[in-house]
Amino acid sequence: MLKNNSFILKVLLVVIIVIAAGLRFYGINWDDNQYLHPDERFISLTAVTIQWPDSFSQYLDPETSPLAPVNHEGYGSYIYGTLPLFTVKALADYNETGIYGQIHIAGRTMSAVMDIGSLVLVFFISKKFLSKRAALAAAALYAVSVISIQHSHFFTSENYVVFFTLLSFKLLIDFMEKKADLAVFWSFFLGISFGLMLSSKLSGGLFAIIVFYGFFVKMMKLFKKEGIKKTILHMSEYSFV
Repeated sequence: MLKNNSFILKVLLVVIIVIAAGLRFYGINWDDNQYLHPDERFISLTAVTIQWPDSFSQYLDPETSPLAPVNHEGYGSYIYGTLPLFTVKALADYNETGIYGQIHIAGRTMSAVMDIGSLVLVFFISKKFLSKRAALAAAALYAVSVISIQHSHFFTSENYVVFFTLLSFKLLIDFMEKKADLAVFWSFFLGISFGLMLSSKLSGGLFAIIVFYGFFVKMMKLFKKEGIKKTILHMSEYSFV
């Protein structure tokens, strides 16, 4: 009976994901290439304008890198994240759709993909604290969330921030639960996820408050179990990683 219930829950989760995908991919070119969203229009123009560098060293040079929007006339005011910009440009160039009037389709596709990933994370995070049925309900509600569906129809950075915020939160939970020696690996992945969030949109940095709190709770648990010396050693490892 329990196995049957588990199978049914998995099937329902798949159904929810399929419905969510349908809502996010349906009408993806709803505006018929008119770029009615000003942010999307500017990001698309920037993605078309920037170019891939000739070498990795050129990419690292902020004054000469052709990938840096600030090095192109008229795009110095670009304030959005570079992760969505570079990801979509790479995808569009691969599909030979990296021109104005087409590149936004790749951008909207990636926004939808990131949001479906967020839905899956909502399920697993909810399952950590609630029952599987409650987690399924949370995923279902997210699937039909109007704001999530709306953002999935634009080439912007919002869905990237949501995904990496949820991923960072999931990794933070795992980090806090792991034994001291294993937690260092989770702090490594947490750092990567947090960095990707910042490269999506700088305002995501506010999540650092939650991360610091999680590290503080972890530190207090270690202090009670292992004393001050080992606590300092482990926390230094986590912070360095």
